[in-house]
Amino acid sequence: MIPRQLRQILALPSKQRSVLPALLLCCGMASAQQQEVTLAVFAYQGERTALADWTDLASYLGRTVTGYRFRLKTYDAPGLRRAVATGEADLVITNPGYYIALETEAGLSRIATLSSPAMPAIASVILTRADRIDLSELSDLAGKRLAAASPDAFAGYLVAARELRDAGVDTETDLGELRFVGLPMFRTIEAIMEGEVDAGIVKACMAEQMISQGLLQAAELKAVGPHQNEGFPCMASTRLYPDWPIAVARHVDPVLAKAVALALLAMPEGEGRISWTVAADYQPVHELEGRPGLRFFSRKAN
Repeated sequence: MIPRQLRQILALPSKQRSVLPALLLCCGMASAQQQEVTLAVFAYQGERTALADWTDLASYLGRTVTGYRFRLKTYDAPGLRRAVATGEADLVITNPGYYIALETEAGLSRIATLSSPAMPAIASVILTRADRIDLSELSDLAGKRLAAASPDAFAGYLVAARELRDAGVDTETDLGELRFVGLPMFRTIEAIMEGEVDAGIVKACMAEQMISQGLLQAAELKAVGPHQNEGFPCMASTRLYPDWPIAVARHVDPVLAKAVALALLAMPEGEGRISWTVAADYQPVHELEGRPGLRFFSRKAN
């Protein structure tokens, strides 16, 4: 169907129609400028923190990728899963575990991976109060109360659950209690500090960030089963995994996907406090999901 404005242009005398190419280009650009792209982000530390972390990126893409405006939306895990399933999400930024699950379920394709010299990968740390001299190694957690975010939280449970099982502590049978406290993830640290649990699993570097913000004292917590990862600057109890990817939904135009990828790779260092590199190899995450009982989504999408 020909738009009304274009029909009016075609009805003009031939001399006046000589401006048609320029008009069509103008109209096409105006239409493209109105095209909205939803940038969906998993808000594991809550909406406020996610908006603070990712608003600059949405603004950068809006300035750099001509013809589109990028709308930032934050989601919890079930909400993100629904947004991808329904086609509401165009670009997705999430943890490696949820990405692998959504790649399989809905055909997400990663186009870049977060890259930060200060935090070059993802790990988990099992924290306890510094005065707990009885908790040093992972095996010491047998029979103890352990907090985590949720059964399908990547750095907030699954990464550490693998290490615990390798150390002979099955999180389903060998703990005194496994308590899922939900998100934001600082709830796990609160449960530790208030004595509700003996230890808790959080994303590595989270404690250091809270210390830098004055929310914790460095002497209050320690890592259980400290794991030495070369070049990694934070306390950790696990091996390293690739950082968060940004992925495109199956319905996204490849031209847009390429433009976004190029913009991310060209992003000046320090723009929005983040940088990106070529999409990483997520085979270690696939291997984690292959472990019995470790699944990145515990229930079917609604």
